[in-house]
Amino acid sequence: MWNKYVDWSPYAMNDILDCTNDLIMLRYAEVLLIRAEALAELYGAGSKSDICDLLDQLRKRCGAGLIHRGNYNSKEDIIDLVRNERRVELAGEGLRYFDLLRWKIAEKTTTIYTYGLKGDLYGAYMRLDGVGKDDRTVLVDGVPRRYVETRFFDPAKQYINPIPQSEIDLNPNLKQNPNW
Repeated sequence: MWNKYVDWSPYAMNDILDCTNDLIMLRYAEVLLIRAEALAELYGAGSKSDICDLLDQLRKRCGAGLIHRGNYNSKEDIIDLVRNERRVELAGEGLRYFDLLRWKIAEKTTTIYTYGLKGDLYGAYMRLDGVGKDDRTVLVDGVPRRYVETRFFDPAKQYINPIPQSEIDLNPNLKQNPNW
């Protein structure tokens, strides 16, 4: 269970409408990650010290180890570091999908690259004997995992959304996005 957004006090959830948790609109952690990502994209390893300082602020807050700066000497390494920090820090907050679209890596296959929106999706660790006749538990890298579904992503179409027909009807100068 996520610890995020959970009120563990003894009076929590006595009334579903009387929750003591505030709704988070934008976290300071995300602000630091946005800045780190911008620096990584603009300057790469040239701003490694500033980027690592920003990420170390996040790590110190939760008692995680600091970044070993010697491991990140190229722009690609720095960008991968920042993207992974976003994945870990913002887990379960509904931002990952939009990150994958923004980075133009959504068409990657998850079983090959460990990220992306395409290919077979596997869930929790499961026993190989399964629970029924339609069980699709398979070995993934030697670990039994439950098959969930096969996902498809068309980069020619799905990086942009369609313009609603009602908007096109209101403005004849609007043209539908390609492949929609």
